[in-house]
Amino acid sequence: MRKPLRILSAFSWLRPTDATRHTFDSFAEARCAAAALGHAYSDREMAQLVVEKTVCFRDHIANNPLVVSAITLRRLWAIQQLLPREHLRVLDFGGAAGQHYFEIQHSIKSLERGKGQGHGGEPHVTWHVVETEAMVAAACPLSCDALRFFPSIEAAMVGFVPDLVLSSGTLQCVPDPLETLKALMAIGAPHLFLTRLSCSSADVTGFIVETGFIHDQGPSLPWPRSPRARAAYPLCIVPLQALESLLATQYSIEVALDESELAANMVNGTRSIRRGYFCRRI
Repeated sequence: MRKPLRILSAFSWLRPTDATRHTFDSFAEARCAAAALGHAYSDREMAQLVVEKTVCFRDHIANNPLVVSAITLRRLWAIQQLLPREHLRVLDFGGAAGQHYFEIQHSIKSLERGKGQGHGGEPHVTWHVVETEAMVAAACPLSCDALRFFPSIEAAMVGFVPDLVLSSGTLQCVPDPLETLKALMAIGAPHLFLTRLSCSSADVTGFIVETGFIHDQGPSLPWPRSPRARAAYPLCIVPLQALESLLATQYSIEVALDESELAANMVNGTRSIRRGYFCRRI
């Protein structure tokens, strides 16, 4: 198997997150601790805030240039690997209130405008988001023929065959990331893009809680600050080698992204490895 191209970050440093340094014995323990510290995406209040910010984001970029971060640029780059095509179908695991869909749609339209006439037009996009029940309920008003929200992978896959399975910063938020990755791989999509992963350099799995502020969740927009409204998430940090080995059973890692400019979670006093992968099915 040929070695993947590794795109290195311009940053060589790692900074710790505002996360508890305590390691738990299980995901269930970490979840209980997180619930006592703040809100999660399974909470109605958090979901509604993310939806409100996503609506503002959608409306803003409708009439303004899309200001991209390195994270956004990676997602746009991954989509570009699949174009041109008449129809683009994406399963977005952990896609919140559809931010990824809106930024991709904006980018595609901008590219087509730049090309002018006679290039076949922009592809029709169908985007299925898998999220928590609270997020699915809150994001329902944003649903349309192109964008839909589902509480499970199974529900999202009914009558749907994706060209790409995307997951950005979500795998470490589930109780068993490797089992969830198996389920995403079992879909059999030709392409798989994982980004904003947090993995352990050791050969053991760690369970921690990441904390922050609720107003920082969702799209990066100026938003009224509420210092007492905290966000807290249980995380399962699996060994990087185990994740890469699992990927290699069904996918060829075409590009491995060094995302070390992202904040690193602390697990047993060791900083996690931030990584992304663009893969093609073998």
